[in-house]
Amino acid sequence: MDRIQVLLYSLLFDALLGVALVLFAVEDLVNHQFPLLVYLSAVPTLQSSIRGVGESYLWA
Repeated sequence: MDRIQVLLYSLLFDALLGVALVLFAVEDLVNHQFPLLVYLSAVPTLQSSIRGVGESYLWA
């Protein structure tokens, strides 16, 4: 797998992760369980860890 494919898969995974987090946040807001800020604070951490794994593979 070349580096372009890895980058595209990483971007696709970021997009899917964002959609999933938004759906969970909306569902929890409807049920009044967790505030939206909990999800918004988790997104950069998850994306940076995923991106770190992808970049370590790209430059290996």
